Parts: sequence; structure tokens; C-alpha cells
Amino acid sequence: SGGEIWLTDGITYKFVLKTSTDTLIATYDNISGINSNFVSYTNQQDIQTATAGQTVFTLPISYQPATNSLSVFVDGVNQYGPGAQYAYVETDANTVTFTSGLHLDAEVKFTTTQQQNAGVVDASQVTYDPPFTGAVVTNVEAKLAQTVSVMDFGAVGDGLVDDTAAIQAAFDAIQAAGGGTVYLPKGEYKTTATLDVPPYVSIEGEGQFSILRVYGCDGLNILPSNVIGPRRVSNFWLYGNGTDAFSGIKCDVDWNAGERSQGNVFQDVYISFFGTGVFCRGFWHTTFNDVVMNHVHTGFYLIDRNIKILIDDCKLTHGGLVSGTGNSIGVHVGPVSTVRPEDVQITNTIIFGFDDAIYWRSCLFGGVTNCDLDGCAVTGLTLVTADGGFVFNNNWVQVDSSTVTVYGVNAVALGYTPSIGTIAIQNNRINNTTNTGTAYGILVGGNQTGLLIDNNSLEGWPVTLRTDAAKRLKITNNTFDSNLTVLNTTDVIVSGNTLNDFTFTNNVGLNFGANYGPLSFGTNPGVTTYIVGSVVLPSGATSVSVSPGTLGVSNFNLATLSYLVTCNINGSTTRNNIWGNVTANNNVTFYVETSVGTAETIGFCIQAYQ
Repeated sequence: SGGEIWLTDGITYKFVLKTSTDTLIATYDNISGINSNFVSYTNQQDIQTATAGQTVFTLPISYQPATNSLSVFVDGVNQYGPGAQYAYVETDANTVTFTSGLHLDAEVKFTTTQQQNAGVVDASQVTYDPPFTGAVVTNVEAKLAQTVSVMDFGAVGDGLVDDTAAIQAAFDAIQAAGGGTVYLPKGEYKTTATLDVPPYVSIEGEGQFSILRVYGCDGLNILPSNVIGPRRVSNFWLYGNGTDAFSGIKCDVDWNAGERSQGNVFQDVYISFFGTGVFCRGFWHTTFNDVVMNHVHTGFYLIDRNIKILIDDCKLTHGGLVSGTGNSIGVHVGPVSTVRPEDVQITNTIIFGFDDAIYWRSCLFGGVTNCDLDGCAVTGLTLVTADGGFVFNNNWVQVDSSTVTVYGVNAVALGYTPSIGTIAIQNNRINNTTNTGTAYGILVGGNQTGLLIDNNSLEGWPVTLRTDAAKRLKITNNTFDSNLTVLNTTDVIVSGNTLNDFTFTNNVGLNFGANYGPLSFGTNPGVTTYIVGSVVLPSGATSVSVSPGTLGVSNFNLATLSYLVTCNINGSTTRNNIWGNVTANNNVTFYVETSVGTAETIGFCIQAYQ
């Protein structure tokens, strides 16, 4: 039988050869490993077609002149030695010059073999066989190229060396190759100029262990991409140097020129010490998920044309260490220089410690749902223009300041009538912890039309809800622990609320349903008011009167109104022919045709019309 024994390089061996019966045949001493002084080579070739009379050929491969490492074939014939038909000169490492011109369409093949350093092998020459059923054999070079790291382009990641050029080179190379993901390994990468992220280029880091440390500039500039996706930016940290003028992530494209940046996903990115966390002008179909910000003056700033933006499960904290001009704002939607944003949704997001948690300046469609707007210094939600509809639903709002006029929801500046849809403020808990100074739970005005305020709980506000000059307003099923004021409002329905100190003045088309609490009415042309209650008819009596105070109503003269009184005894409207009437002193008197020997309860509903 036969076989081979491979000996490790650098080790000296002794062999003892015996028969199967342990008879000594021979011994061999000082045998070196057969791989000693092994030299690795790589082979490259290039084939070109000659033009008529061509003598100079520039090669895309390199060789070492005057080392016999280059072979040249013309039409399949090796041009080596003095008898060769086409003599040539090895001009330099990338050039070959023939002494006479070649004929038209001559096939010229150049091959070179280059010695590698000891122990170094070209990765393209090493086979990689994936350990999976059905996998295809490739080489190590192709396998390693599946993941591209910024360190492949010279990034150091020690926080000292400027890695800007290396990281940008990685982005540009991946774009040139048709797109892919650039890996940001564990490290701190110093950048001193804004990094441009091209279309089809994604970034993936190792979470808190991959840090872009940005000095005196924006962090990432997202370049236009007019095709939806894919571009994913995820799992790393962005640190600025606390300068208000710069943004951690920025998209600022010229939509007038048809530019947009589409199909982006930003996930698990931490942004800190920038004036603005994310600046958006021109994002389309873009999602921000689990983006965390701290020490920013403005979290998200959406200006002009941004379409279908989702901010979900993000955490924004003002932090207080970066100051800027004006109020700090968690999410600023719709400062408009040309065209407003469309369909912006904010969901499941925590916004803490800003002057204004959300400033909704202008947007076509949108909403805020299941969010926690906490530690606000001035306003939870400022709502200016909401064309097409807006929903503020199931949120927690808490305002903690007593030094300025504060608001849970400030809609006093609303002046735009929505062409479609409804503005709804529903199912929210809106609290004020200071309960001093000038503070409004919800403030509505400016001719806002089509607003529903439903099933909210407001606590700790000197004024829970105040509306002035609104239209088509519905206030239903809310719990207010202090003053509710409706002024100069047209077509308003108030029903099902728990109230305390309720004032109506100068409203038109008011429909007041079954509410609970003391009421104060001013002048309300066209109002329909329902007063529901009960009174005890003493034993043996045929009538009983109740005063406005007993009814829980003040500033309300029934005698001057049209009214309808319905009543019953112990739930029956047929008992003893019951009726009610208003007397000159504004009391209401209830009558029965015959008395009975026991006290009875009269239930009543007074429906009055102004």
C-alpha cells in the first residue's frame, strides 16, 4: 500500500522504519518538513486584441520587469527567446512595448506569476466550501466580500485618527458595486466632515460598541433615492459635540427638482449632543423605529415635503445640555417654506423634558397615538393646522411648569377649516402637576372647525377646557375636575361629561345633553338645554316647587324661554295626571291631580330653547 505523510514546516523529524514483526529496517535523522521555505505564487492574465500596427500595450495587471515573471503570447505562440516573431520590451510594471507593430486583430495574452510573502496566499486561490446542504463552493475572497467593513478601507476606530475619508470610501465603493451593507465594527470613529450615504447603501453596527464621534458638522447626510429602498441605517451610536447648528441625521433634498429619499429605515440608532436629532426635508416612505435621542434641542424636524413618515417606539429626551433658539421641541411637524408634509404618524413614543413635546404646524393627514408626552415645560401638543384630519388618541400628557402659561393641548391658533376628515382628541389623560398660574388643559379657538373632544380625563388644570370662536364642536364623555368654558362657539354639542363649574356664553346652536355638575349659562342663541333631576312630593301634597339652585342651574331664566317639562312619579307617567310649569320667580312647580298618603318621587326633564 502507499500513502503520504505531510510534515509541519519548521520542525525536524526522525523516522524509524520497521517490519510488521518489529524488525528494524532503517532510521532517518534530521528530516525537515516538506513545506519548509514554501513560497506562494499567484497567477494573473490579461487578453487584448491588437489594432493595426499597435506596439504599446497597457496592462490592468502588474508584473516585475526583468524577473522572467511575464509570458507573452501572440495568436497562441509564446514570444519567448531570440527566435520569437514579435520581440518586446518590458517597459514598466504595467506596460509592454513590441519592437514592431502587430497585425490587425492579433490576440495578445499576457500572463504573470507573482511571488507572495511567505505564508501568504491570495484569497481568490483558496476554496471555501460552505458547511450546508446544497451550498455552492466559492472562494475565500468572494466569501469575505459579502460583508464590507469600514476597516477594509483603512478606518481605525480608536477615537483619535480621523476616519472620515475611509468611511466615505467604503460607502462609495459599495454604491459603485450596486449597493449593499457597510459594517461598522466595534470602535469609536472620529469624523470631521459630513458623511454622504448614497442610495442602496445600508449601515450596520454593533449597537453601543459602534460609535460615530462627529466634530463640527452634521453626522450623516442621506442622499436622494427616487426608488423605494432598500436603505437601512441601524444599530450604532451618533455623538455630536453639542453644537446647535448641526443634525445627527439629515436629509435636505430639492423636491422641486424631483429629488426625494425613499424607502429608508432607521432602527436602533442612538443620537446625542446635536442641535437637531433628525432633520427631514424630502423623506418619503420612511420609518424611524427605536431611535433614541438625548441632549438635543429638537428631536425630529420635518419641513416641507415629507410623505408617509412613521415615528414608532422612539425615545426622545431633551436632556438640557444642548441649547438653541426658541422653545425646545420633541417633534416639529410642518414648518412650511413651500409644501407641507403628508401622512405623518407618531406612535408608541416617549417624549420627555422638552418645552413643547409636539408642535404640529402643518400636515395633510396624520396622528399621535399611544405616546407618553411627559415633563413638558410649556405644552404637550401644539396644533396649528391639520388639514385632512388629525387624531390625538390614547396619549399621556403631563405638564410640570408653573412659570409660564402652559397647555396640555394648545389649539388656539387653529385657523384652517379641514376640507375632509375630522380632528379628534380622544381617550387621553392630560395632567398638570403644578395646578398654579395660567394653565389650560385644552384650549381651542381661531375658528377651528370639526373638532371632537371625547372621553378624555383632565386633572390639575385651573381651566380644563376653554373654547372660543370654534365651529362644529363636540365635547362628549370627558371628565373635567375644574372650569369648562365655551364662548362664541357655533354648533356645539356637550353631552355625557362629568363637570365642575361649567360656563356657556354667547354660543349659537348649542345642544346640551345629560351632563353632571353645576352649570352656568350666559347668552346662547339657538341653544337646546336639558335639565334632568328629581324632587320629593310630600305625603298628602298635590304640588311641589324647586328653585334654580335646586336644579343646579344659575344665570338661566326659564321664564323667558320656550320650554317643555316632562315628569313622572316613581317611574310612571300615568300616575295621577302629572304636569309641570314655570312660575314668574323662575321656580318650577310640579302638580298631581290627587294627593296620596305617602311621599313620592317626581322625576323630571326640562327641555328649554333659547
